[in-house]
Amino acid sequence: MSAEATPIEATPTEATGELETTTVTVTQNPFDTTALLFTLAVAVNRVDFDYTPQWKGNNPFTHIHSITFDRVLRDKVYQYRVVRGTQNLGIRAPPKVQSDGSQTVNLLDYNGGYGIPATLRIQIFVRDPATGNEYKIAQWK
Repeated sequence: MSAEATPIEATPTEATGELETTTVTVTQNPFDTTALLFTLAVAVNRVDFDYTPQWKGNNPFTHIHSITFDRVLRDKVYQYRVVRGTQNLGIRAPPKVQSDGSQTVNLLDYNGGYGIPATLRIQIFVRDPATGNEYKIAQWK
């Protein structure tokens, strides 16, 4: 059984200097990520990011040392928050975005110089500096 697709609306609502606040209303199947991405592309005029996590650690893989995102948003200087198990390891100054658009979050910086055991759940949140909103972008385990 398939759900009938209903258009998604992207309506600019308010101009604030150089930034424009946009409201995106999803009025269809909320699991239709393709429609949502195309709507965002129209609303923002660009979508060029890849937050697919590349976890790196020691060999054998018992501890995780870093996570790399291949292509990150560059419109703001985003920060990252790391949670190990249930322990919040805090927010750190963002790492430099590389010339290829990638960014690596060094987990050693968050965990006292040690890798995080691969047996634990690790969550990575990105923090919007303008709003303070955080979004979970990666999870191990």
